[in-house]
Amino acid sequence: MIEYIVALGILLTLFLCCIIIRPLRRIRGLMIKTASGLTVLLAITVFGGFFGVSVGVNLFTASAAVLLGVPGAVGILAVSMLL
Repeated sequence: MIEYIVALGILLTLFLCCIIIRPLRRIRGLMIKTASGLTVLLAITVFGGFFGVSVGVNLFTASAAVLLGVPGAVGILAVSMLL
């Protein structure tokens, strides 16, 4: 009887760990996307002067880089080069 209780406890613990770890993976992915987008935006701002491209860092550009990541920062660069 005790073996069944221990097995049930182990299964319950594994189930709870799976429930807890899945949201953490999503949060980690969002943090990586946010950091990479802001890093690319910073790199464009710092090194863009060498190539004649200027991107102003304001609320719009920062939020696009945070929400969209690297594609958002590259999109901002493309729009600034077209205008």
